[in-house]
Amino acid sequence: MSLPEGGGIVLIDDVMDEVWPLMETFGKKGIPYMYFNGDPENLPASPLKGIRFIFLDIELKGMQGQNEKMKISGLVQRLKQIISLENGPYVIIFWTQNDKIIKDVITGCETASIKPVYWLDLEKYKYIKDGQGLDALAKKLDDFISTTNAFQLYVEWENIVSSSSKQFVYDFSSHVEMGDEWSNDTASLFYKLYASFVKENFTTDKNEKFRCACHVVNRSFLDVLESKTTTELMAPSSFELKQGTITEDTTAKLNTSLFLTDNIFSRPVTGCVFLEDNPSILEGIKKSIFKASKNPENVTLCKIILTPQCDLVQDKTIKVSDKVSDEKKEDMILHRIVYGIFYPMTSNYEEEKKNLHDRAKDARYIVGPIWHDKKRWLLIINLSTMSIQSESCLRDSVLFVLQKDILFDLQSEASKHVNRLGNYLLS
Repeated sequence: MSLPEGGGIVLIDDVMDEVWPLMETFGKKGIPYMYFNGDPENLPASPLKGIRFIFLDIELKGMQGQNEKMKISGLVQRLKQIISLENGPYVIIFWTQNDKIIKDVITGCETASIKPVYWLDLEKYKYIKDGQGLDALAKKLDDFISTTNAFQLYVEWENIVSSSSKQFVYDFSSHVEMGDEWSNDTASLFYKLYASFVKENFTTDKNEKFRCACHVVNRSFLDVLESKTTTELMAPSSFELKQGTITEDTTAKLNTSLFLTDNIFSRPVTGCVFLEDNPSILEGIKKSIFKASKNPENVTLCKIILTPQCDLVQDKTIKVSDKVSDEKKEDMILHRIVYGIFYPMTSNYEEEKKNLHDRAKDARYIVGPIWHDKKRWLLIINLSTMSIQSESCLRDSVLFVLQKDILFDLQSEASKHVNRLGNYLLS
């Protein structure tokens, strides 16, 4: 069976002696877990993320003698304290075969927006009392997990990430010899990474130094992760990826998850998409993109920063002196930007494309469909609008940030568009 290797298992039981054999089994297999006795005061201070399996005893401390309604309410409340609304898919293994209680707990979890994707009922005393029947329990879990199908895709992927991080730390840390100076030498190693990332744009902020060093580390870690994904990642034995029907809304949400993010920095960064209020530019871009009779409604002008990220990090951006008052001048950073339009879709993607001009297709770059404000949207960028704008004009109304893959592709297409020669073949 394949269980989480990164601590995604929770055991909830008020009698440790009864669950101890299971804890020993997990320990022998090197599978980490968290144990709670079910006392609300001993549960996490805030709900946890990344939990994949919960082994739940339905007779916890203080529940003896309670009617089923009170018992179910108490169990759901404890699960709400443990499972975050941002947890993702998980499974409950109930230490009971009482179908009524299981059904009501699942209903309570659904109401609380923490419904498990699968659940299994087991009789605790049959499997782990005094350590008897643990092999049978392992077989039962193995058979059950093999039926969870797509759930196992997430477990396997998280396990390969965990395995990759362990391998990377071992390989990377081996560059520094163990000894009295190990900590200082490791700090120097990370400082070297930081310095290579920022070049001469140094900072005194220790948090920023560590983040910059980790940006370099991340690039090497990705190579380890992709190598292990290629050589070690296996699909669940009883499950196969198959083509199916995905709704257009789900496709838009998936694009947003894969290619867009929020700006977590205090200043504009490469890939930031901003709203812009300039009716004349908006009308010009609309005419270049849409057929005359096909202008959609609610079209918004936006602009995207294309300044290379290395220029921002290494302080290579263009600066000009800007007079901010009669006595004071400040350096003003200039960014390379490109304009586009952003609008909600009223039909499917293929129908929307029929509204676009055939001419100047090489100047068009489409991002979408994406999910925004509970609707599907298209972002259409006109590569002919490459220009420069001061950073002071790029601080408000951030929609989202394009992630690396889509951003690099956009930068590449913009570069090719600027450098194109044209084709003058006669026909």
